Amino acid sequence: MKRLATLLASLICCTIAIYADDADNNIYLRMIDDAENAIKSRDFAKAETLMTQAISFQPDNPNNALIMSNLGMVRFYMDNDSLAILTLNQAHTMAPSSVTILLNRARVLSATGNITAALDDYDRVTQLDSAVVMPYLFRGLLHLGNKDISAAKAQFDIISALAPHSYEEALALSNFYFFQQQYAEAKPYFSRLLETEKTPENYASHAICALFTDDLDTASEDIAAGLSLDQNYGELYLCRALLYKRRYRNEDALRDAQTAKTLGVDADTVDSLMNLK
Repeated sequence: MKRLATLLASLICCTIAIYADDADNNIYLRMIDDAENAIKSRDFAKAETLMTQAISFQPDNPNNALIMSNLGMVRFYMDNDSLAILTLNQAHTMAPSSVTILLNRARVLSATGNITAALDDYDRVTQLDSAVVMPYLFRGLLHLGNKDISAAKAQFDIISALAPHSYEEALALSNFYFFQQQYAEAKPYFSRLLETEKTPENYASHAICALFTDDLDTASEDIAAGLSLDQNYGELYLCRALLYKRRYRNEDALRDAQTAKTLGVDADTVDSLMNLK
């Protein structure tokens, strides 16, 4: 579920429409603009203050439902999960037919383990707009976690029909093939993910695919790129341990395998891949 949680923690920001032709509205819009800039710079405390002030400044502004939704996501990023859900509940009450608000709340609910409630929100989204792909992605990943391959594929086929060549399709099919250890099939989808989302996790997954398809040079490049982003990402050390093993550098392989365990990678997984048991 780690990749799912990573996905479902992403932030939606909303475009704010002009509400009234007066000086107060300019102040309101300036607060929201400053809040969005604070979000981009990951200054979530500042963004929270600005959005709260904007809502209080014009409590009847019809844009406040979407601002409240963004405020809920900001609070989620500040690790205040209960307040985030409460804020998103308030936003939903203000605009019960907003797909954006439902998607934000579903993402927070799923990331905090409230899967049934998240599914309810995603189901509501498909009722409001059947072309939104996120509910199908979420369902498909859940089916994968439950090892129901055919059910997962059915959801992912809908994504391919609705949004071919999209980020969501790449995410769905990379996970689908990787889960089944079909690394040659998964590799190009992780390549697509890396075009827009260069994260240690994606580099590690792409490196695994490269290792198991005998593309050792690409694996080495992936590991180096991933570690340049996060020196403490344990899965990358496991990848490098496997790479060292393939290159008969056994002492280096054992050292990195131990580092991977120290950084939280499951010891049985490490030992199994390294054949240490």
